Amino acid sequence: MKPSVTISPLLTKVLDSARWAPSGDNVQCWRFEITGEHTFVIHGKDTSDHVVYDLEGHASWLAVGCLLEAIDLSAAHEGYEAVFQHIDCELPQEIRIGVELSERPGIAQDPLYSQIIRRCVQRKPMGTTPLSSAEKKAFEQSLPNGFEVIWLEGDRVKQQVAKFMYGNADTRYSMKEGYEVHSKIIDWRPECRRYSPDLIPPLALGLDAINIALTKWSLKSWSRFHFLEKYLAGTVLPRLLMDYRTSIKCSAHFVIVGDKTAKSQWDYHNAGRAVYRFWLTAAQLNLGFQPEQTPVIFSEYIRNGVEFSENPYTNQNADKMDQVFKQLIGEDKVQRSVYMGRVGRSELPTSRSVRKPLTELLL
Repeated sequence: MKPSVTISPLLTKVLDSARWAPSGDNVQCWRFEITGEHTFVIHGKDTSDHVVYDLEGHASWLAVGCLLEAIDLSAAHEGYEAVFQHIDCELPQEIRIGVELSERPGIAQDPLYSQIIRRCVQRKPMGTTPLSSAEKKAFEQSLPNGFEVIWLEGDRVKQQVAKFMYGNADTRYSMKEGYEVHSKIIDWRPECRRYSPDLIPPLALGLDAINIALTKWSLKSWSRFHFLEKYLAGTVLPRLLMDYRTSIKCSAHFVIVGDKTAKSQWDYHNAGRAVYRFWLTAAQLNLGFQPEQTPVIFSEYIRNGVEFSENPYTNQNADKMDQVFKQLIGEDKVQRSVYMGRVGRSELPTSRSVRKPLTELLL
């Protein structure tokens, strides 16, 4: 933060809450420029230049949508309405949104506001008790108009999803482009083993101490990781623990779909707002939540002709998994899908990503 920056008490409260919005690998792809007592500009930048899971910028656009919803909820809690205005940018990676807070006495208070800080990721196995009708209804009602949820539940279907997620993980682990992301997102600093302000803490991975140590060792270099993966089946155990097992150990998987295929930046912002409300609802219901987003991302790459890996095997496997995805929910729904994940019975995780302090997010 620049020494000359001053911020009103209102904006301090709103932004200190909204900064807890989720972003891919906790990158927090936004900064805030204070322009007045009730106004500020969101300066975002997508990670398309270095993250294989964001080559079109859509993952970052989705995250900014989560941020917009968090701002809306936080402003309403203070008795204000947030108005957003797109600002044209010179560079394609940049995102600019002007925000003005207008006082609205009596504005409705959304109970989801209380879950903003509690909401987090649960990567460990969860309880498998099926969702009740009331819980499903709460999830479904949390979504704004234009979005619906597809449930993938029951032992037989979860077995199908588990095989799908296990196969999909092979796409992630077989490509160097994925390694370049995975090797940088875990916070190995001793003081950040349980909580990390800008990465993922090791204890949040859902692995035991031995597998955490093996993960750290294998991610030291691509040659080491690739040798293990190709010749020693080094990714079989992580895929079994972090993809197959967790797919079985949950109440249900879900896919959020829009009424049309997302195309524009604001389409993705609106999708992000829907996803965030769904995630906050999971926290409100005391359910664990884990994103399973890469099938949606890879399917979109294939549909849009995006070349995301130099490894022929990776591309072949992604094509195969895309067909499985279409068999699970239907080709039309795959094209309209914006988010996939799992929910289940769970205590709050004892390790999680936290956030940078607000002072570090101010321009």
